[in-house]
Amino acid sequence: MTKNPALMTGVRKQGARRKLNEADAAKAVRLYSAGDLTVDEIADLFNVSRMTIYRAVWRNSKGAAA
Repeated sequence: MTKNPALMTGVRKQGARRKLNEADAAKAVRLYSAGDLTVDEIADLFNVSRMTIYRAVWRNSKGAAA
């Protein structure tokens, strides 16, 4: 049985790469918070799904509460 070097070192990335980088996610959250645009419009601006925008907002609110 061969061992995966990433697992042996404790470095392991899971899941798919994020569609929004940190800067774009922050911009999307600001647009959402301002309330001038709908989630659909923000998603279209960044070429992502509505769920991606909601996740960015959730991550931001989760970090702000901590």
